[in-house]
Amino acid sequence: MGVTYNNRIVTDGIVFCCDFASKKTYSGSGTEWFELTTGVSGVVGNEPTYNNDHLSFDGTDDYILTQVKGVADTGGYDGLTRDVAYYYPKMRSQFTVDFVCRPYDTITIKSEGNSGYPGTTGQKYIFGTPFNAENMNSSNAVPCISIGTNAIQIFGHGPVYMPCYLSYQASLSAINYYSIRFSGSAINLFINSVNVRNTTQVNRTLTCNISNIGHGNGYYDGVNADFYLARLYDRALTNDEIRRNYLSTKERYL
Repeated sequence: MGVTYNNRIVTDGIVFCCDFASKKTYSGSGTEWFELTTGVSGVVGNEPTYNNDHLSFDGTDDYILTQVKGVADTGGYDGLTRDVAYYYPKMRSQFTVDFVCRPYDTITIKSEGNSGYPGTTGQKYIFGTPFNAENMNSSNAVPCISIGTNAIQIFGHGPVYMPCYLSYQASLSAINYYSIRFSGSAINLFINSVNVRNTTQVNRTLTCNISNIGHGNGYYDGVNADFYLARLYDRALTNDEIRRNYLSTKERYL
């Protein structure tokens, strides 16, 4: 099943797409939603409010689960059992995360770096903290995206490791289209197709493998925000492609 909602978006390399303005993603009620590149269903959890083209996450326990989800005991780390995603195609080192949202809470500003674990406090994760076999070591990490009305920050997550790779402070209380391009040690942040922040802090191999959107897997805080859409690509989009995706939805929100 292909992505059919908007034929202007970039489809080369797309591995995940949910768009809550489309009935193909969500009927408007119930607990089932559908990912548009595969047609496989996931779960809408804890009754986030649906408002025609978006879900409103309450920042406490609202989320959407991806299609296939397992549970693993990460006892070698801290003895806790966590959700682990198995569905996502592996996106390693070179990938792009696009999403549209409107946050309502602030987050705590952290300094950029590549060591320590400042991401364990003061954050609101829209793409949370999944665990899988590949990031349970000192060589790999999973990117986690925290967003508030005052900033967007990207952390790398592994055992006793959650540094802030990128921190961008601005007024973000409006609906915005975010594109985050990961390429080796570099992260490029675009807001409404404008490149606003770049960093080369990544010192591990990043693997994007997310089990839910909106809720930090119950371990770190989820996001209080209106969530409209997300698209994941298994390659680094060009600047022109990022702008093309932004323009495909600009008139709907911005």
